[in-house]
Amino acid sequence: MKRVFVLMCFLTVLSGIVSAQKDEKFKKSEFYVSYSNVFSNERNLDSEDLNGFEASAVYNFTRYFGVKGDFSAAFKSQRVSDTGYNGTGIFTRTFRRSSSVINALGGLQLKDNAEKGRIKPFAHALIGEAFTDSTVSDYQCTSIQPCSFYLIGSRDRSGFAAAVGGGLDVRIKNNVKVRAFQVDYNPIMFSSSGMQKNIRFGSGFVF
Repeated sequence: MKRVFVLMCFLTVLSGIVSAQKDEKFKKSEFYVSYSNVFSNERNLDSEDLNGFEASAVYNFTRYFGVKGDFSAAFKSQRVSDTGYNGTGIFTRTFRRSSSVINALGGLQLKDNAEKGRIKPFAHALIGEAFTDSTVSDYQCTSIQPCSFYLIGSRDRSGFAAAVGGGLDVRIKNNVKVRAFQVDYNPIMFSSSGMQKNIRFGSGFVF
């Protein structure tokens, strides 16, 4: 009898929650486009910033929870000068290094999606796959000494990735919001060569 009573109480509470969710109007979907900046500890990237974009879509199945798909890509290309020693003397070489970090992720977002309200903080936890590339090209020797060309080539890798973080949206007009900031811890785990630890920043518009 006690179990039946507890079950009835649980069903009553659950029914109340569901009814409240139905009565409360909330935004069923949202789309986000933004500038994205990635700071990486990867040695080949020299712990430098990569710049690019991020786009995501969310379907909210309740007022507070939604399923999220997220894609981001960041790039950097720069001319690098390097000094080496070939056994007979010191030489100087220059080359172009191009790097990229691409994430394709999915997961859950926590946010108050009620139509009322201007300030909307949120948090999300995403997992998926990431792709990185570091390419050295246009290698030139700027010394009379012979140069070594062992750095030329491309290193492509992929691995399990995650993005855990959040940010703040501010409504500016009707359903248009500005994402004031978004910060994610974005680790990438490669099966053959350890983990790359990234911090991803973003700011853009939510529709």
